[in-house]
Amino acid sequence: MQKGRWRDIKQGRIAPPSMPSSSPCGAPASYFTRFKAQVVDTFMLYTPILYLVTYVILGRAEEFRSNEWGPFLSVALYGILSSILLALHGQTPGCKAYKIRVVDREGKKIGFLRALGRFFLFLLSALLLFGIALPFIRQKGSTLHDWILDTSVINDDAPSSVD
Repeated sequence: MQKGRWRDIKQGRIAPPSMPSSSPCGAPASYFTRFKAQVVDTFMLYTPILYLVTYVILGRAEEFRSNEWGPFLSVALYGILSSILLALHGQTPGCKAYKIRVVDREGKKIGFLRALGRFFLFLLSALLLFGIALPFIRQKGSTLHDWILDTSVINDDAPSSVD
């Protein structure tokens, strides 16, 4: 494609240059789809972890409520498990259910440490509420943890493949 002057483009003599897409491999996932995937992950990953920590490790619910390490251990295990899944497959069960994927700027899977950092930044942004509300303010619609770590959640329209 030839490079032209603005006047030529405006008058229609040549086509405007195409703008590069924000994500090389897919359209960004909607905020509502991301929320639904998080709810699925909560029920499929976090709830069994809570049950194991409460009844298998600590023995009973009263012990879980009186122990400050129980909730911390549950959240840490959830973060580690979801980070492993993101590093290996680029998806958690909720992401797979709603056909979305977490990728870096080049469209590749993120590593374990980046996924773990993304999880703990998600906790921080949820605590501040600003990071969770950021997609409604930003034009790209990315959350604080995605913006800081340069990741994005995209629609995964490709057929599933075995890695």
